[in-house]
Amino acid sequence: MVGLSFAEIMSSGDRKKQSTMSFLVGAVGRAVISGLAFYGAKKLYEDYWKGGAVSGQAVEDKPTKGPGDSESETEEDTDIDIRPDSHRQAQPVNLLKSLEDYFESYVKPSMSEVETARKVVAELEEYVLEMLDQSCPELPIGKLIHTGSAYEDLQVITPDDFDTFLQLRLDSSQWELIDGKDTLLDSPGYALVKRSNQEFFKVGSVPWDRFLVGYYLSPQKILQYFQALLQRSVGPGKKRFTIEPSVKENSLSVTVIYGSDQKLRLNIIPMVKIGDVTMAGRLHPKFALFGMDGYKNLWRRSYVEEEEAMMKSLTSQNGCQKDCLRILKAISMNDYGSPLHLVEPYVFKTILFHLSQIEENWDKQVLAERVIDMFMVLDRFLDQRKLPNYFNADVNLFESYTDIYLRELKHYVNHVITRNKFSTLLRQKSPGKDF
Repeated sequence: MVGLSFAEIMSSGDRKKQSTMSFLVGAVGRAVISGLAFYGAKKLYEDYWKGGAVSGQAVEDKPTKGPGDSESETEEDTDIDIRPDSHRQAQPVNLLKSLEDYFESYVKPSMSEVETARKVVAELEEYVLEMLDQSCPELPIGKLIHTGSAYEDLQVITPDDFDTFLQLRLDSSQWELIDGKDTLLDSPGYALVKRSNQEFFKVGSVPWDRFLVGYYLSPQKILQYFQALLQRSVGPGKKRFTIEPSVKENSLSVTVIYGSDQKLRLNIIPMVKIGDVTMAGRLHPKFALFGMDGYKNLWRRSYVEEEEAMMKSLTSQNGCQKDCLRILKAISMNDYGSPLHLVEPYVFKTILFHLSQIEENWDKQVLAERVIDMFMVLDRFLDQRKLPNYFNADVNLFESYTDIYLRELKHYVNHVITRNKFSTLLRQKSPGKDF
């Protein structure tokens, strides 16, 4: 496929027929966690949020502790024993062979398909940048930065989902980060991007000021603005594109149909960097799903650089870490109707990071043992109802799930472990995912 033009890639092979391409552009992307009731409709601080971060008033200070309060009373213990059970049941001798066959024949995408998909994404990114340059030249927008599984060799089944950061350039002398943990929002892993030094840079003098809510840069307003630009750029008469907005998801998404029947999605995520901290414009789930206005100005902390360095370090010896992670992702995707189907891929990635700190042997020959260990470690974290983000222990990745769901997932995972049901999870579905 090297050297083919975009027009040739989009062709289904018959040069005499006119190839067609359909882009579906909308304010969609990866769901916060699809299909779950993630948070209760808490009323705490509801009246307060009629002001504060919504109106621009100061919200950074949390209430001070009372005389009898202590750190041990207010902070949860994050020291969880996740060592897998050394007395695991003996596994069928063919489990390793079954996993290897499953990976090679189904989990791992075709390299030719990957190369073709990446060419389509590159053309799509070029279109988006040209559109932004023409539509809003006054905004200091940087390059598109590839991120996610598509560029970590972690895609599974078919190369149809790509993530990219859209860099918004901010002058660090005009903006500061307020850690969400240190506010009344009490949201570790998130931060407010606050306008600073207004005595030197008056509000209205900075290009990004148009997206302020009070004194805070709003990821919601930015997403809405870029969505509107895309809508105008593909206005009436441009039949190749249609707009599909979604209130459930929190990034811009461009879906393209190419070739004969192939489809892929590019998720465009606004990103800002202040100092060495990267913040992604992914809306807080309490706002995205339940409209709790106090959370709408929060940006999510991104550890993408740390994750990429970690994965590179873990896989430097050509072990089975990536194979193990990709198998778990494929199992989850295809286990329809079970609690496991709703587990986000980032949960498995985090479990891999934690397990790698206590398990040294990741030789290809122990793939079956490591897959089983992944389930066991997940089971241990479910016991505690807490899965700390590997790079920020204050962030509990299970906080986004209901207790009822976590109990169901715990029961299901425990059943797989105790009944040796691992081989039954290796189901194969037709390639391609619904967008």
